[in-house]
Amino acid sequence: MSATIDISDPLDPAAKAIRDLIDLEGGPLAPGALGAALRNDDFLHAVMSVTFLQETLNAVSSANKGPSVTLHLTRSLGVGATVRMIDATHAAVLIPVGTLARMRVMHRLLLSNWNRPGKPPSVIASVMDRPVNRAAPKGLVPLLTDAQDDTEWWTALDALDAEISLDPAFAPDVSELGHLSLSLLIGHEFAHVLRHHPDIRQRVRAGDLPFEVGNDKDRRPGTDVELRRAMEGDADMVAAYMAVATMVGQGRKAGYPLSRGFVRLGFAVTALFGLFDPRRLSIMDYGRESQYAHPLIRYSNYMDDFGDCAGQVGAADDYEHNADFGVLKCQTSLSWIEADIMLDQRFGGPVDDDPTIHALRHSEAFLFTLARVQQEERALALRLGTLITEAYGEFQLARV
Repeated sequence: MSATIDISDPLDPAAKAIRDLIDLEGGPLAPGALGAALRNDDFLHAVMSVTFLQETLNAVSSANKGPSVTLHLTRSLGVGATVRMIDATHAAVLIPVGTLARMRVMHRLLLSNWNRPGKPPSVIASVMDRPVNRAAPKGLVPLLTDAQDDTEWWTALDALDAEISLDPAFAPDVSELGHLSLSLLIGHEFAHVLRHHPDIRQRVRAGDLPFEVGNDKDRRPGTDVELRRAMEGDADMVAAYMAVATMVGQGRKAGYPLSRGFVRLGFAVTALFGLFDPRRLSIMDYGRESQYAHPLIRYSNYMDDFGDCAGQVGAADDYEHNADFGVLKCQTSLSWIEADIMLDQRFGGPVDDDPTIHALRHSEAFLFTLARVQQEERALALRLGTLITEAYGEFQLARV
């Protein structure tokens, strides 16, 4: 998966360091390690996506005088990605194969409701509900949790994938949604390195840099948790800008309709955060001591950043309405899934009469509360962004 290093080289210390990291993340991929949900052309598309994203990250990193980047698939069934510095000039991003498989099945499931007629009945739930332990319906456990061993997980995910009826015409959408989701995940993780977050944290703790929050007379030193949340918000912003700039650049080169690209991007980010942590619906699960903002807040900030970046690269008209249409289609599909769980006991649900599976729930009653929280989280990220710019210079987008 790496373009700049042969990780099989027994004499290269950097190669050994990467092999050791891969071993800690479930080990390298091996023949027979994949289930039916991610084989043949589907796996090939995922590998091509990873290769392209590696080129993209290296171009952005070079424009910002950052380290070289290599991406590596691991056998882990986890969700997300991790970045580790091999030395001062080389970062390695580790991608669990479980993430690729989950995203493919998730997008197939959500797209299966694209042309479904009618309007789904609403399941009553709010992000302002009190926290409660939620169990995933049995059939969705491999998609929404990682509480299974390797063989059991692949068997369950393959069974879910086989149950989905999707017109083959959606195959390009499945591949592209997977690519966009992966670009957001990997872009976020690499942004922590690109934006010097570990160094910033050390310098703030040592008192070399002032990280303050609040306004005027209420200004005070930010807590370590607030700094961590600011870093997550800053990484989200960088990932959003990289995703839009890259998509627009590639679309213009290939003559690809950017309107369709923004529909897919809106759909992808909604799926990603809607199912980010479905067992923690309540905003009270993400209190002052949480290093992450609630998925609804992060999703809202991503959409704002998509729009801002689209304007900066001359694609505002393509973004307008199209991204929101993708969001609407994904949210409608999520609602159909919950309705099927409640009314038809699909996927073996509901568990304890609760069909709720996603956290992107809007309510006019709490509109101002959510807007206030979003503004607070954005202020943290912008304050950190100012520190980074002053210390290391302005972030530069790169042509890919």
